[in-house]
Amino acid sequence: MAACFEGHAGRFDGVISNLSAGGCFVLSTGRVISGETLEGKVLIPTGRWVKIKGEVIYTNKGKGFGLCFVGLSDSERALVDLVMDYAKQDERDDRHFTQEKSEL
Repeated sequence: MAACFEGHAGRFDGVISNLSAGGCFVLSTGRVISGETLEGKVLIPTGRWVKIKGEVIYTNKGKGFGLCFVGLSDSERALVDLVMDYAKQDERDDRHFTQEKSEL
């Protein structure tokens, strides 16, 4: 999922990967430091931008960083849960398609 953030080094874009209820990995070349708090938004599959806030818990220079969500409202947390459910269903559909294709 596409995302954009603002931190100490300014604004930058990223792609959300490995989403969980507590956080995510962000693929990005944006400059961040561990412990930094970022504010941003994520483009969810419905086409809506959702605001998020998180703390950088680790960095993988040139690849991205781990982000722990902080201060999410109940509705924002519910949206994260829905997106995780959507991603799981999409993954199951992909596996089913791959299995059917291999049986042909």
